[in-house]
Amino acid sequence: MISRSGYPLRKSLDEDMGNIVINELIRHGVKLQLNERIIEIDYQGDKQVVITDGGKYVVDAVVLATGIKPNVELAKQLDLRIGETGTVWLMII
Repeated sequence: MISRSGYPLRKSLDEDMGNIVINELIRHGVKLQLNERIIEIDYQGDKQVVITDGGKYVVDAVVLATGIKPNVELAKQLDLRIGETGTVWLMII
């Protein structure tokens, strides 16, 4: 997995939760290349070649994800506190 940020799902998770995702991905055998920007995607036979500002990687498949924007309209109507990433703050009493 190549990500231009320091952890996956940066716009949805804070860094602590992002680090949990990193650890789970590694535990399941996913190789991570973080803080790298993709420059080019090309083909080499039946493989794809991904060139970043940090290296060149021959991979089986390329999946592009450009991010998400959470729908927080209901939370706003309920006057709940919304974090900068769109997450809803919960207070457990």
